[in-house]
Amino acid sequence: MRYHPFDIYVHTMLSLYELQKINSDYLVRLAMLYHDVGKVGQYEAYQTGLDRDEIRKILS
Repeated sequence: MRYHPFDIYVHTMLSLYELQKINSDYLVRLAMLYHDVGKVGQYEAYQTGLDRDEIRKILS
């Protein structure tokens, strides 16, 4: 799979969730937030991934 199977919101939330497990440095979190800035249009490649309700369940 070349692209993530979910939108940029879900990708960002999952990335932050996983990052907090291994690193609490705010600069690393900031870098994670900006690592996909140039890829904004790519999330449309797969539109059948997790929705916001599903990700909220995972994160709660």
